[in-house]
Amino acid sequence: MKKSFVHAPLSYILVLTFVLLFAFSSCGTHHADSQALETDSLSYTKYTKTLDVSYKVEYPIGGNKALLRSIREFISESLGDGYAGDLDEGDSLVAYYAKADVDSLDGLVKEYEDAAKEYGDSEVPQLLSHVTVSKAYETDNLVTYIITTESYTGGAHGGHTEFGATFRKSDGRKFGSDMFVNRYADGLTSAMKQGLMRYFKVSNEAQLRENLMDVEPYDIPMPQYPPYLTSEGLTFTYQEYEIAAYAAGRPTFTIPLSQIKPQLIKAFANEVK
Repeated sequence: MKKSFVHAPLSYILVLTFVLLFAFSSCGTHHADSQALETDSLSYTKYTKTLDVSYKVEYPIGGNKALLRSIREFISESLGDGYAGDLDEGDSLVAYYAKADVDSLDGLVKEYEDAAKEYGDSEVPQLLSHVTVSKAYETDNLVTYIITTESYTGGAHGGHTEFGATFRKSDGRKFGSDMFVNRYADGLTSAMKQGLMRYFKVSNEAQLRENLMDVEPYDIPMPQYPPYLTSEGLTFTYQEYEIAAYAAGRPTFTIPLSQIKPQLIKAFANEVK
């Protein structure tokens, strides 16, 4: 006896095929958006009696093309925005900015040497520039880069900076202070005030005011550089002299996402579920 076969309608087969292809395509796209960002450790060092220049950069080399471009541009712009070469050439970018630092510090060394000869002072300080660029935090949907610098060009003390940015993997969007629905919402300003009180280890607004320069506890400004995402939440960092004296360092605090989730725009909040 011949076996009988039930033939599905052609339209059904085409629809099923389309659905399967769409499903596989969607899975592939999600994987591409959420894949880990591949990086390469690049460095440049020059150490002499009068110079100490060091660059350490975790440069993005693999991942979503839009994400790569966005992070690379952020790095270049943060280091001075003078590099005009191919952003694919991370070694060239790092060398460009490091050598620019060397040339600038060499000019200062020459000025110190000339002054030493003129005034009979033999001491020429060792000038310093240390730059670190690192991938500090990563989730399936977001990645955070942090840049720290340390410099000394003479005088009583050197300078330090630390700032970061968080990027969406799917399209490279960089989230800044625009991640908040309302920058001046009570919930956000209150959380920032509490964060500064934790940093300065004070328990009331009067004590906080004593630690701030020209800033009132009821009107805490957003930092010069926007907050960035870490494993603990959103980290806010004020630079030296930004809201407090040099001795206070860089006032920094982290607000858990659960505390300010209602203040985040959907485009960002949806990525940190």
